[in-house]
Amino acid sequence: SYNMKKLLFLFFLACSLSLAAQNSSKNSLSVTAGPNWFAQFSKRSDIQFIPKTGFSAGLDYTRSITARWQVRVLGRYNIWRSLAKQNNLRWASEFGPDGTWTPDPSLPHSVEVDITDKSWQLMAGLRYWGKPGPFRWYADAESGVTDYIEQQGSGAAPLRFTVGLGAGLEWQPPARHFGVFVQPGARYIFPLSAESAVDFNFLILSIESGVRWHF
Repeated sequence: SYNMKKLLFLFFLACSLSLAAQNSSKNSLSVTAGPNWFAQFSKRSDIQFIPKTGFSAGLDYTRSITARWQVRVLGRYNIWRSLAKQNNLRWASEFGPDGTWTPDPSLPHSVEVDITDKSWQLMAGLRYWGKPGPFRWYADAESGVTDYIEQQGSGAAPLRFTVGLGAGLEWQPPARHFGVFVQPGARYIFPLSAESAVDFNFLILSIESGVRWHF
């Protein structure tokens, strides 16, 4: 029918305008935020860290180098939360003169502490885009540094090398230079020294969402 042909024409016109807007944009700026889960690992066997939900927010800038590839620079402000649980505590009063340990039921032998760490992350990497369309997927690879601005129970911490991988899905309305997206990802923070028995490495999982401007 005439109305059906008209609707099909408008649909294909909208898709064409969307593709043209995407293809003509060389830069993008994103504002993103979302929850994260902070896992800590060490060689210590007497303490366990249980991830809790934290929060991340930040900015991304990308510049196209081909039709599918972009260079990417990003910054993140993070609040990481976890629960530290230490077991098998032994007190000096529980040891006899010969060194024999006798547990005292009136004393606690485990302790739990809520930990909150805050940090900045500065990263750079590459982004690969899938086939153009109103809905478009992409994949990210990045590396950079993590800078603790507040680490509970510690003083100033040096920068740590960090790598990350992620993927996302963006919806860009027809003939518009903005889109909304969601992007799960993971970042790994390396230990300061591979030989240290008390140093930690970290794995952060996140689900970010936000708004992206193409220009």
